Amino acid sequence: MNNEQLDGKLTQIKGDAKIWVGELTNNQKMQLDGATDKIKGGIQEKNGDIKAQIQGELKKFEAAKAVFETRTEEVNTDIKNKWNKLTHDDVQSINGSFESFSNLIKEKYNKTKNEADQDVREFMSKFK
Repeated sequence: MNNEQLDGKLTQIKGDAKIWVGELTNNQKMQLDGATDKIKGGIQEKNGDIKAQIQGELKKFEAAKAVFETRTEEVNTDIKNKWNKLTHDDVQSINGSFESFSNLIKEKYNKTKNEADQDVREFMSKFK
């Protein structure tokens, strides 16, 4: 759990407390403040969830890129076996570059950038 997720949960708890006290004291403004805090906290928590997901994807991308750039010869052999539309010259042009590899997959296999990146990440995950 990251700080933003935690802050969001705490803001929601604070909102619940305000609502409870507002109900006990018949204070509608406090109840409204509590409801506002609950909504704000929920949004904060969701933002934290998204950030955690992005950070996880970024770590996977960096790991795949590092493997690709350090184990080029082994990777090139497996690339030739998996993607038969890539020529020997295509594979050599990759030269340890994750971006070049992804761009070739995108062009030769008519994929989107995201699809090509995902294919390359999945392929590279076996080299960990």
